[in-house]
Amino acid sequence: MTLAAALFFYNFLGGVGQKFNLSQELLQAAALVFNGLVAAAILALVSRRIWKTSAPTAPVSELDEAHVERVPGRLWPVLRLGIALIALAAPLTALLGFSQLPWFLIGNLVDTLVLGALLLLLRSLVHEVTSVLLFEPTRVSAFLRRTLDLDAAMSKRLLFWIELALDILLWAAGMAFLLVIWGGDAESVVAFLAAVMKGIPVGKYTLSVVDLAFAGLLFVALLLVTRYVQRVLENRILPQTRLDAGVRHSLKAGVGYFGMIVAAIAATAAIGLDFSNLALIFGALSVGIGFGLQNVVNNFVSGLILLVERPIKVGDWVVVGNKEGTVRRINVRATEIETFQRATIIIPNSEILSSSVVNWTHKDRSARLEIRVGVAYNSESEKVIAVLLECARAHPNVATWPQPQALLTDFGANALVFELRVYVDDVNYFLNVPSELRMAIHRSFRASGIDIPMAQ
Repeated sequence: MTLAAALFFYNFLGGVGQKFNLSQELLQAAALVFNGLVAAAILALVSRRIWKTSAPTAPVSELDEAHVERVPGRLWPVLRLGIALIALAAPLTALLGFSQLPWFLIGNLVDTLVLGALLLLLRSLVHEVTSVLLFEPTRVSAFLRRTLDLDAAMSKRLLFWIELALDILLWAAGMAFLLVIWGGDAESVVAFLAAVMKGIPVGKYTLSVVDLAFAGLLFVALLLVTRYVQRVLENRILPQTRLDAGVRHSLKAGVGYFGMIVAAIAATAAIGLDFSNLALIFGALSVGIGFGLQNVVNNFVSGLILLVERPIKVGDWVVVGNKEGTVRRINVRATEIETFQRATIIIPNSEILSSSVVNWTHKDRSARLEIRVGVAYNSESEKVIAVLLECARAHPNVATWPQPQALLTDFGANALVFELRVYVDDVNYFLNVPSELRMAIHRSFRASGIDIPMAQ
C-alpha cells in the first residue's frame, strides 16, 4: 500500500508541477519524501525473510518433484542487491540536490519490477500448464503419455527442455524491454531484433534465429514421431507376428536410429547448410575423427552388426569371458547384460564381436545336461545304467527326444564313473533339473543297494 500511495502522489505531483510550474526546491523536497517512501517499500518487498522458503515436511515423490518451482540460488541474491542499491540511490540523489534523477531511477526501477513480475507470471503459467499436461492424471496427459510412450524420467527431461527454451525467450525479451525502459532507442532495439530474426551473416551462411528455432522444433517433432512409430511397432504390429523378442528389439532400435538420422538431416537442411560444403569439411576432419573417436566408431559399427547379424539378441543367455547373464538391451555403444544376481554389466559392442561368446539360446532354448556319479567297483554296471535311465525318464522336464543316455565313462581311483546325459526343452531348467535328478538318483541307489564310495 505504501508503494501504491507513493506512486500515486508521484504521478499527481508530476502533473501538478508541470501545470503550475512549482519551484525547484519544492520538487526536490517532494522527490526526497516520495522516493524515500518508494525506496522503503521496495526494500521491504525484496527482504530476505519474505522470500525465504522452508523445506517440505512431507516426502516428495519423483512426480511431485517436477512440480516444484526452483528459484536460482545465486542469481536471486544478486538481483535483490541490485534492486536495493537502486532503491537507496534514489533518495540519496534527491538529498544531494538532483530533482529529475531520483524520479528516473525509481520510475524505471518500478517499470523493471513490473516487467519482471509479468515474465515470472508467464513462466509460471507455462510451467503449470506443461506440468498438468505431462504429470497430472487427466485425459490429455494420459493420451500424451500413451502416444509418446513417456515415463516419469522422460517427462521430466521434456519439461526441462521446454522450460529451457522458454527461459531463453523470456531472457531475450526481458533484455530488449530493459534497454527501452532504461533509455535505449526503441527503433534501434527493434531494428536489431529484426536483424537477428532475419539472419546474421557468418561467412557464406546466414544464421537466423527463426531458422534455428524451426530446425529445433522440426528435430524434436521428428523424434516424437519416431518414438510414436516405435511404440506402435512394439505394442500393435510386432506382437501380431511370429518374430522373437530379439528381432522385435532390433527392428525397434533400427527405426529409432533411422528416425534420428532423418531428424538430424531435416534440421540441418532447415538451417540452410550446404551438404556439399559439409562433406568437404567432414572429409578433411575424417582422419582426425577416425583416430580420436576410433573406439566410439568401432563400438557403434559393432552395435549395428549385432542388430543386423544378431549373434546375440535381447533375452539370450550369454557368457562373455567370465561374465554371464541375460541380454537386456543392445545400445549404440554397449550391450547391457543382467547377471543372475540382478547386477547390470555394460560390455562394449566391439568386445562382444572380437571375443568368444557362449550363447545358450542362439538357435533354440534346448540344452543337454551331464550328471556324473561314481559307484563302488562291486556294483553291476548294467543295473546302474538302468537306474540312471529310469530316473531320467521319470522326470517331467527331461525331453523324450533325443533320448537320455547313461554311459560308463571312466575307471576312477575310487569308483566307477558313470555319466547321465539328458536334454531339456528350456535352458532355464539348467539348474533345477540336475538337482532334482541327483536327488532321485540318490534315492534310487539307496533303494537298489548301490553304494557311492567315499574318496580314499
